Amino acid sequence: MSLFTAPNAQPNTQLPIKNAGQLLQTWFGPVVPSDSAKIEHLKKVCISANNTIQSAEYQYAHRARLTQLALPTGFSRKSIFNTGNRRVLIGSGNASALELGITLQHIWGVPMLPGSALKGAAAKAAHAYGGEWELGGKHHAQLFGSLTRMGAVNFEDAWIDPSGKLVRDINTVHHPDYYQDKDTVPSDMDSPAILPFLAASGPFTVLLRCPHAQNADAAKGWLDIAAKFLTDALTDLHFGIGLGAKTKLDYGRFELPK
Repeated sequence: MSLFTAPNAQPNTQLPIKNAGQLLQTWFGPVVPSDSAKIEHLKKVCISANNTIQSAEYQYAHRARLTQLALPTGFSRKSIFNTGNRRVLIGSGNASALELGITLQHIWGVPMLPGSALKGAAAKAAHAYGGEWELGGKHHAQLFGSLTRMGAVNFEDAWIDPSGKLVRDINTVHHPDYYQDKDTVPSDMDSPAILPFLAASGPFTVLLRCPHAQNADAAKGWLDIAAKFLTDALTDLHFGIGLGAKTKLDYGRFELPK
């Protein structure tokens, strides 16, 4: 999807775009937007996404999708991971009319955790256990797959639950010239650059599926270990993994329901 810029247009408060993903990639303002214009644009994106999240249509689609993807008893498992007071930022390098993007579900325009990201985090946690769970090891290949075989467990995309929301955030670069290698040294006289961005907050329902197991007991074994590695990656600070960007600043950390 291409970005659109109208050089002489003024920000439009009545945008004909309801999908937050499309709106995020579309800029109707000046070629060089002011900080306030960027913040106002992201505010509209948040309103669009949160209106969708709270709509009856999305809530029905969210439930229906989980029901449709679920396998017979014992062959799939749902877990809820909540950001709590934290936030998660996935897809900061995605296309955006501003500096930083975010991964949004392309049909509904709401935050989601890609299954590939969940699988990668779990695989990294497994690797930390060493032995056959290291990348290239027998157990690691059985669970996550390799170039020559399919993994035992599928990690599905996790759409944000109806109680979650898309929120605005700000990253302040205090020494922009220094970070751009302009042959300058950082100084207290530097003018900081404000980079507004979006993040997600709230619970996500993660669905793990084991469609090729011979029986429910075998599926349970794979689902148990996959859920453990994923929980280690997303909730255990000892592993230091998390999900998405800015994990050093406590983004991408989750909690399990109490």
